[in-house]
Amino acid sequence: MAEGMADQRTAEGVADHRMAEGVADHRTADQRTADHRTADQRTADQRTADDPDVAAWRALLVAHSRLVPAFEAELRAAGQVSLSWYDVLLELNSAPERRLRMSELGQRVVLSRTRVSRVVDELTAAGLAERQPDQADGRSSFAALTPQGRAALRRAWPVYREAIRRRLGTQLTPEQCLELASLLEQAARGTQVSLSR
Repeated sequence: MAEGMADQRTAEGVADHRMAEGVADHRTADQRTADHRTADQRTADQRTADDPDVAAWRALLVAHSRLVPAFEAELRAAGQVSLSWYDVLLELNSAPERRLRMSELGQRVVLSRTRVSRVVDELTAAGLAERQPDQADGRSSFAALTPQGRAALRRAWPVYREAIRRRLGTQLTPEQCLELASLLEQAARGTQVSLSR
C-alpha cells in the first residue's frame, strides 16, 4: 500500500512537473511572439522615419480613423443628425437656392455616388430634404434643403463645433490648425477623383 501511495505521489509529481514545463514553455512562446512584434514595429517605425511622405500618409489615416468615429459618437449622443447627413445638409445649405443637382452634390461631399443617393433618400424620408425634378435635364434631379433640414443643421452645429474644438482646438494651437489646413489643401490640390461606387 505504501508503495502504491509512493507511486501515486511520483506520478503526480511528474504530472505537476510537466504542467509547469508547459506553462513555462507557453510563457516563453508568448514572450518570443511579443519580442517578434516589437522587432517588427521597430522595423516599421524605421521605414516610416526613412520615408516622410509615408509617415504623413499614415498619420492622416490614423487621425481620420480615430476622429471621425469620435465626432459621430458625439453627434449621436446629443441626439443630432449623423455626420454623413450633416455633410449633405451643409452643402445644400451653402448652395444657391439651397439645392444642388445630385451629380454636383456627389462631387462636393465625401461620399460615393451610391451613398449620396441613399443619404438623400434618408433625408427625404425624414423631411429634411426633398428631390426636385430638373426641368432642363430630365435625366437629372435636384436635392433641395427643406426648412426642417435647415433647423436640424442649426441644432447640430453647436455640438459639431464643440467636438471640433475639443478634438483639435485643445491639441493644436490656432497657428497649427491653420498650418494643418493649408498643408492638407496643398496635398489634395489637383486630386479630383469621382467616387463612382
